[in-house]
Amino acid sequence: MACLTNLAPDQLFAVRDAEAGAPPVFYLYSTNGHVVRVPVQVGRKIQFGPPSAFRAGSDLLRLVSLPDSATEDFVTVHRDRSVSVLRRDGFGAIKVVQVITNEQWYNSVNVLVPAGQNGFVRFWGSQHTLDQFICFSVYAPKGDHYELDRSGYLSLSENALLNPWLYQYIQKNSPEVKPPEMLPYTNAIPGTKVTYAMIPIPGGEFMMGSPENEPGHRPDEGPVHRVKIEPFWMGKCEVTWNEYDFFQFKEYLNKIPSSRNPENVSLVDALSWPTRAVYEPTLGMGKDGYPAISMSHHAAVKYCQTLSALTGHFYRLPTEAEWEYACRAGTKSAYYFGDNPKALAEHAWMADNSDFRYHKVGIKKPNPWGLHDMYGNVTEWCLDRYEADFYQKPMAQRGGNAWNESDSEYPHVVRGGHWDMDDLLQFRSAQRANSDPAWNASDPQLPKARDFLSNAPWVGFRLVRQLKLPSPEEMARYWKTVTSWDAPQKPLPSGSR
Repeated sequence: MACLTNLAPDQLFAVRDAEAGAPPVFYLYSTNGHVVRVPVQVGRKIQFGPPSAFRAGSDLLRLVSLPDSATEDFVTVHRDRSVSVLRRDGFGAIKVVQVITNEQWYNSVNVLVPAGQNGFVRFWGSQHTLDQFICFSVYAPKGDHYELDRSGYLSLSENALLNPWLYQYIQKNSPEVKPPEMLPYTNAIPGTKVTYAMIPIPGGEFMMGSPENEPGHRPDEGPVHRVKIEPFWMGKCEVTWNEYDFFQFKEYLNKIPSSRNPENVSLVDALSWPTRAVYEPTLGMGKDGYPAISMSHHAAVKYCQTLSALTGHFYRLPTEAEWEYACRAGTKSAYYFGDNPKALAEHAWMADNSDFRYHKVGIKKPNPWGLHDMYGNVTEWCLDRYEADFYQKPMAQRGGNAWNESDSEYPHVVRGGHWDMDDLLQFRSAQRANSDPAWNASDPQLPKARDFLSNAPWVGFRLVRQLKLPSPEEMARYWKTVTSWDAPQKPLPSGSR
């Protein structure tokens, strides 16, 4: 498949399907129209064929070649979500021969791929439904045009459609690394100058939970049990607004040069993006360098998935066991700096020193492995569903990357305490807490937002990248979320004219 995504004005692109041996097509998008030039061989020379200009109802988002079509067709998606079929005539000029309209104006995703029998498949769906299903329409050639052959819906509850493609992309961009070769690294979000730092966490075993005689011990922290952890990288700091903003606003995709890497832009465009917050999410506490807050568990998971599609590295939330292991950093005391909570102010933002607001990440002292703000500032999402008696179950002691998989929107585990807590014992390494529907109680929307929490201005998260690349099935499980949103009435596939 040859594909151009999010075309920028006055840029020249070459489209070529190497496997099919199709000649390159040079496509110039300008404010004066769309121009396609196909190079042709004349004797022993290669020269451009005549320019073919055409106009469409709106700007192009994608141009896809159909290398198997007898008439060397191209298919385009426009900003108004209509689809045009382009064809060379006998003189090499490009003509619009068919327009396929889309009456579902709220569609936010349109992906085209060539299909068997010289046709093409269009995947499409609403931003509000992409976690539940995606629509598809198969168009097959009939005479000199394409007709709708069949349509339907694919469930995305297991990310079954996109994850195999995403897995191949991540696998290609994740060379094998041995544990001794793990090093800290800093990466930039493609298309931006925003960076994030990752710290290697060595594999090993530790005793998870707290003994009954530890001050502040709660029943859900026992029994203490041995857990084996595989190597991974963890975010040096909590995810900041600088990083999270690209995920909040899909317009960010327009900043990525599609000529540099159209593959990952297409993958990202097909993923779920959050709905807009109904309030100013920072609450006036600061943005540049401050931790992102108030996102739901679902949104945090989807951020990791989207960042994976952008970078080619597999990111996810930490399991509860990984979080505690990384926080302890080889220590066995109540806090990684010892058992005396009086030293907490040097390591954490809390009610006593926060002035009732969060603070920029990375200011307080790090733990022995170089991780900042593991205590305080914002409490951090983990993958796990919260169960008070989970440590008593055999699953909790499986080790590796095991976690308590969720089947509902609440409750999920959060760790580390936050800026509005005043009980020093709630910042211990073993302290467990959980999300609650009350965290979104004042949201006026019906149904309530699945991406933002109106009453939790102290919850955030940090990234994990495990050393061993998971299988596509495991990847889907890590990125699976459950929300209370019911699937809306499924739209009917668009017609053709």
